[in-house]
Amino acid sequence: MNEVFEGMTFPRWEWRVFGKSLQEPSEIIRHYPCLRERQSADLYVLSEFSTVNCKVRDSVLDVKILLKTGKDRLEQWTSHRKISFPPTLNDIDELVGLLKIGKLPAKMNYDEEEFIRAVGQYAKLNLVKVQKKRAEYLINGVKVEIAGLMINGDNFQTVGVEHEAPDKAWKVIRLLEIDGLENTNYIHFLKTKFPRRQEQKE
Repeated sequence: MNEVFEGMTFPRWEWRVFGKSLQEPSEIIRHYPCLRERQSADLYVLSEFSTVNCKVRDSVLDVKILLKTGKDRLEQWTSHRKISFPPTLNDIDELVGLLKIGKLPAKMNYDEEEFIRAVGQYAKLNLVKVQKKRAEYLINGVKVEIAGLMINGDNFQTVGVEHEAPDKAWKVIRLLEIDGLENTNYIHFLKTKFPRRQEQKE
């Protein structure tokens, strides 16, 4: 059974915008029923050499892959793996390959803290913790999310639209009047706003 809001089971086209305040699209969205609200603390693993969306949430490594970017700037993402701790050596090798970082120290049975510590010491990786308060809506059959973010003590807001059919996604993007804003995924946003500090590098 596919769970629509518990991780993608098929590729989806996505459009996401960030800002300090996204009042106008938020007001439009809130005219529709809210399906549910959630809070999470996500630790993003950012690689200098990869667009892979890798994060630790609820003691699970959640990996999404960017498949393609359309001419209309929509991005097609798919859920690749959800890996519980401890990951196997094969899991680690696959993750290292996706992040394009060479290798992590070979170790059996990384627990969550050990994994985070090993990743944090790697010069080509950056860890960014994102506190999220998310509200999910369904507008004309399309998933729409408003989220408040706390990152390094700073507040942001994001609105995301996603659907497996790009034409349906575009209808809602235009309805929310965010088609004139830059489509920015979490990885690009975090790399741009929160680059690895020089003193963290090896």
